Amino acid sequence: MSDPSTVPSALGIEAVEWIAEGGENLTVRVTGRWRRRRPDWSGQPTLVVEATGRRYRFPAMPEPPSLSGAGPGMWRITFAVPAALAPDLGARAWLQFGSVSVPLPTAVQPPGAENPPAPEPSPSSARPSLEAVPASSEPGGEPAASAPAASSGAGTPAGPPPPGPPPPAGPPHTPRALAAIRRAEEAEAAVQALTGVVRDLERDLAAARTRADDLASALAGQERDRRSAQQRAHAEHELRLDLARELAGHSREAQRAREAFGQLAAAEARVRELEAQLGAARRRIDEAEQVAAAATAARDRARQALDTERRLREQESAQARAELAAEEAARLRMESRLEAARLTGPARVPAEPRLPPVPTAALPATALPTTALPTTPLPTVAVPAAEAPGTVPAAGTTALVAALRAELDLRAAAEATLRARVIDAEARLAAREQLGRRTGQVLDALRSELDGLRVALTAEREARVTAERRRDELERALGTSRARSRDALTAISELREVLAVLTPPPRPPAPPGGEEAEPRAEVEPERLNAALARLRERTPAPEGTPAAEGTPAAEGTPSAERPLPQAPTPVEPTPRDWLGPVFRALTAADPDRAGRLLVGLLPAQPAVHPDPIAYDLILGAREDTIRVTAEDGAVRVGRGEPRPASEIAFSVTGDHAGLARMIVAGPLRRRLGRGVARVRGRRSAVSALEALSRARLDLAALHRLGVRLDARTALSLVALAVDPTLTTRESFTLAYAPDGEEEVYLVVHAGAPLQVTGARPAGRVAVTVTGPVGTLERVLGTARASDDAVSGDEWPLAVLRKWISSAYSD
Repeated sequence: MSDPSTVPSALGIEAVEWIAEGGENLTVRVTGRWRRRRPDWSGQPTLVVEATGRRYRFPAMPEPPSLSGAGPGMWRITFAVPAALAPDLGARAWLQFGSVSVPLPTAVQPPGAENPPAPEPSPSSARPSLEAVPASSEPGGEPAASAPAASSGAGTPAGPPPPGPPPPAGPPHTPRALAAIRRAEEAEAAVQALTGVVRDLERDLAAARTRADDLASALAGQERDRRSAQQRAHAEHELRLDLARELAGHSREAQRAREAFGQLAAAEARVRELEAQLGAARRRIDEAEQVAAAATAARDRARQALDTERRLREQESAQARAELAAEEAARLRMESRLEAARLTGPARVPAEPRLPPVPTAALPATALPTTALPTTPLPTVAVPAAEAPGTVPAAGTTALVAALRAELDLRAAAEATLRARVIDAEARLAAREQLGRRTGQVLDALRSELDGLRVALTAEREARVTAERRRDELERALGTSRARSRDALTAISELREVLAVLTPPPRPPAPPGGEEAEPRAEVEPERLNAALARLRERTPAPEGTPAAEGTPAAEGTPSAERPLPQAPTPVEPTPRDWLGPVFRALTAADPDRAGRLLVGLLPAQPAVHPDPIAYDLILGAREDTIRVTAEDGAVRVGRGEPRPASEIAFSVTGDHAGLARMIVAGPLRRRLGRGVARVRGRRSAVSALEALSRARLDLAALHRLGVRLDARTALSLVALAVDPTLTTRESFTLAYAPDGEEEVYLVVHAGAPLQVTGARPAGRVAVTVTGPVGTLERVLGTARASDDAVSGDEWPLAVLRKWISSAYSD
């Protein structure tokens, strides 16, 4: 027949035992353990036995697993099998769970269930009967004489005749009678000898049977030991297969870790390249800014020169206009005087003034006119009589006109020069404006490139942080797997030593009638149980296997100091992460207050980080260290000496301000920044503290979890949580005075950010909250406050509740 199909199963077979309880059936008991999380079986377990070319299937007896005393993580199933199949239980047998087949090792009989010894036969039943021994008779003899002799000697020892009266005398015996008597005495002696031999044989037979039973018992014990060793060898083989699969998985994890390291190295190289590009871009930006500054300064100087030239031109134009006005007035006066002289004086005939003679030889031929001068007479200009006595009347007027013309030419030339300078300045200004525009475009391109580089650098840093976290996780997993593998290999070697002790060497057969040559090796159950216990302890428990009850806590761990409460407080997260922005804003404004807020949030550690965690905050004196231990949904916060590094995940050393800066800082600034608290231990575990700073819990949930904040910290939290745009129509003052603390005030003023102050502000205090520390969180987290905690108006508290609720849900 074909073998059953087997696949890796979640079952590990520990032992297969059979018990003979009398009757026609045997009880087969299979014990194993769960290697992984217990699966949901779709069918009933079935025992399959192959014998005489056929397969027999036997369903499991209706008994739930682990009902008959199996340990944690163990299971046990029993079957009823015909006694005739007992020899075949060690040959071919397996368990069938739907489509999953699990082969079974050789079945053994458990200790204390020995087979009952067979009843020994009585000597009388084994002894051969001698009553029918025939007596030989000679021909012609008397059978009557031989019969009594045979009957008297059968089964009785030889000896003197019984006492009694002598036989009666008879006739003298004949020779035949004497021969018969003699033969009868010889037969009786032979019978007595045979009887002794039979008795010796019976004693030897009984001794041989006793020894055979002893040998059978010893052989059965050796067979049980051999089958037990086979079962343990089978369990060791399965365990080695499990360890091989686990080592293969760890090898794959190590390969992924190496790939992650390679990616991290590539990311670091990319970060360095981006930093170099960023430095080059910054240098280019600085050069462009210098060029832009120089262009701006040149443009300003050009504008100043243009303004100066414009003012000078305006001044010259004004002066020229003033001079032209004066000349026009003089011309008008001159014309008036000339008109008056013409009207009052005699009429004059106009004549052209005489020109001085010019030597003809001094002029070149090209300078002489080629045409005749016009003969048209010039108009006559009247000159007043007062100006022309004894002189040429038109000489002054001609000089004046020439002077005016010369000045007009000078002014035209100056105007042309100024116009040329203005055009040149405008051209230079346009060129500088174009250069400024080009510089602005270059700056915009550089800024865009810089923004892209910043985004890429941020992405690379995030990828680097993710890779570092993955590397830390893989290193921890690899170290744990290596430790477990070493422990498992040590346990396997110890188990092999025990198996070597349990398997005795073959012995030569004992001589008949003699004792055994060597004593059989004794089995040490205590040593075997101790080895198996060490193997189970050092072997990693499968996923989903419950821990053993009553296991004491490890010495030195926080759970060993005193028990933690096991009932976690149910809380409901808020729709929005409101505490993270508040914590960052408070760290920027008052880092010491932010650190105190984080310390006050420590009782909420299990609600934001459900995994077990233990850490120390050394924020002052070492003997006043804050020790935090969160486990099983409960937390213990106390003060004392710092714990050893082996008992905690990490420790933080610094002050409250450094603690707050460490939470909001990035990985690089957390390591190298100034004023940042230092972390020792597993840096990836600091995520538990980071989760506290962005807990999605409202004030009521924080109060139920045991968070108690001092007055200034609580009011600072409320002030930063409220959006100032919601307060445009409200103005009031709230006073908060917890027991043992000074009164602190919260001021709300019409759209301005909420203020927290220790000095009493001017005006009326609308509401006052008093009571133990944490009363403000309880009052603002519930629908209505109690009368003994609140005095004054109720509406400010209702408004604050509404504003804080909007911070939760926006």
